[in-house]
Amino acid sequence: MTNNRNLRRFLRSVLRIASLAVLAACSPGNPPDTAMAPAGSAEEQDTDTIDLIIAGDYLVTMDDGGSVIKDGAVAVDEGLIIAIGTADEINAQYKAHGNLPGENRIVMPGLINGHSHAAMTLLRGVADDLALMDWLNNYIFPAEVQFVDAEFVRIGTELACWEMIRGGTTTFVDMYYYPDVVAQVVEQCGLRAFVSATIIDQRSPDAESAADSLVKGKSFIDNWKGRNSRIMPIYGPHANYTLNAEQLAATRAAANDAGVPISIHMAESPFELQYSKHCMSLSASWMAQRLAHTSYGQPKTKSAFSLNEKWALFTTRRPT
Repeated sequence: MTNNRNLRRFLRSVLRIASLAVLAACSPGNPPDTAMAPAGSAEEQDTDTIDLIIAGDYLVTMDDGGSVIKDGAVAVDEGLIIAIGTADEINAQYKAHGNLPGENRIVMPGLINGHSHAAMTLLRGVADDLALMDWLNNYIFPAEVQFVDAEFVRIGTELACWEMIRGGTTTFVDMYYYPDVVAQVVEQCGLRAFVSATIIDQRSPDAESAADSLVKGKSFIDNWKGRNSRIMPIYGPHANYTLNAEQLAATRAAANDAGVPISIHMAESPFELQYSKHCMSLSASWMAQRLAHTSYGQPKTKSAFSLNEKWALFTTRRPT
């Protein structure tokens, strides 16, 4: 009982602090060192005026040739990059409503966080330096069932988005509960995200079982698919040790029906490797290939998975 009271006090304190941090982060105005330079005079603005020009001492393009442009700039209009080049070239071609000066700065594509549980920013310090299953079963899962609700997820995800924006992350792949709330936060903060509906065969903050979470996941995906170009709703089967083979197959089938990817924990610890081998007679890599197939391993299917570098996302190709 004492441990529960201490944990409850700790989480309440974290929620209060996080709320203040998010409010401060969302307050109007730009920090002095990143304030936009004023645009040109009204006479200089014409029908070709764009929204924004971002300058930098170096522009890292991440193109196939690895080009880096010294004294570069990016032209942005209606939320899209329309041109890159040297600052002289961009300024000669465009006038902008706003200009971000780039002295002592590098301009580069946003970083991508390939796997996150954004709202768990509020659970930092609850339990550390433990084996995976001890950490999950004895600390995290019980704390989530007791404390995590829609408001918890909203505040935790807002805090995580603020931290990601500060660190240069512009896209993340999230797996947590109350995905509608996560998507709403992403919609408001301006990031891009693959938002998973978590599928897990146990009582969780927003579902009672794998079947229940699948039903709720379908509702989430139907609600958000195509709604916002920055948000991709996906399925998130938790792991091979929290779902059996039939439940994994059902999740794969639901993702195929919806035409969306899935995100899953796989081979993140020695336990998962051993569990996959001993309980499913599969290595983690073979399990990944099976999970990626439309009919969970039926050789007649033409589907395959792709693991795109750091992205823990499985996509299904159309049959040929």
